[in-house]
Amino acid sequence: MSSRSGPRAESGLFSLSRICQRGDRRMASTTDQHNQATSSALERHGKLVCEAASKVFSALCGRPVQLTVDRMVPGSPSTLNPLLPGPCIGMTIRATQGLVGTQLLIWRASDAVTLAHLILGEEPASGAELSADCRDALSEAVNQISGSLGTAMRSALGRPVTFEAEAVADGVEAGACLAVFRDEAPAPWLCVARIMRDGSVSGEAVLVVSPSLLPDAEQVQTDNDSVTAKEGAVSATSASTHSPFVPLSGGEQRVGSTNGIDMLLDVNLQVSVELGRTRLQIREILQLGPGSIVELDKQAGDAVDILVNDKPIAKGEVIIIDENFGVRLTSITSVADRIKNLR
Repeated sequence: MSSRSGPRAESGLFSLSRICQRGDRRMASTTDQHNQATSSALERHGKLVCEAASKVFSALCGRPVQLTVDRMVPGSPSTLNPLLPGPCIGMTIRATQGLVGTQLLIWRASDAVTLAHLILGEEPASGAELSADCRDALSEAVNQISGSLGTAMRSALGRPVTFEAEAVADGVEAGACLAVFRDEAPAPWLCVARIMRDGSVSGEAVLVVSPSLLPDAEQVQTDNDSVTAKEGAVSATSASTHSPFVPLSGGEQRVGSTNGIDMLLDVNLQVSVELGRTRLQIREILQLGPGSIVELDKQAGDAVDILVNDKPIAKGEVIIIDENFGVRLTSITSVADRIKNLR
């Protein structure tokens, strides 16, 4: 009896072992795909951040400053500290609208101080420390990077995205900067960027990002978890392609249809009025105080811009309604253009 059941038991154990091995290989394959997707998504996001930072620093410094993505490396405090040894400066940018998450741009203190002196119109000195003026200059830079990045993300995603910068952290090791990730652990990859100044490499910076800002990587994980469901959906779709189309009752096309915009008519949108704009040097901004006058790019009597979700739709003139300001429209875009701007 035992001699007959022995081979069967061994065969069963062998089959179970093979099933476990296939499961391990599938799990490893899924993990590799997720890691690769995270790295690729971080690289794409890093290019947007580097482009925004390059534009801001070049404008503020008055000379070419370029950040370019160099490589992706596995991320942890143990790998971060060797990349940026010594004291570092961290610039934290948090998503406040349209996205959720944190991104952290870490610089060697010497590189950041050099850029701060250039922003202030001073030639950097070797061994210079981070003064209060340098901190203010870097704070203004990260504020502008946040705005530029929000504009880039809004164009990429097709919806309003807003970022807000926090106070610049300095004098700590690179790994200690990761404390800004409070509720969500950072992505397991680091984006290392080269700093080019006046055409030559002057250092490196590291970008650390929340996984929630990398939706492509999350989508890969979701896709792997729902393979079976998708296969069933394909079969159902194939069957439905051979089914005749049956129009709904009373299905005549409505004249003047706005492609479903009627369903959104009760949605509230942010409307703002822009009086004008200007650009100031960091030095001029630091000198502002009560009583200071900032001259805008529009003359008295010029029409103001009316924006919906940061997109211009009309022009008008400022009026007084009781004790409140108001705007009387003088020109407005067509309904079709306004619908396009709402997308």
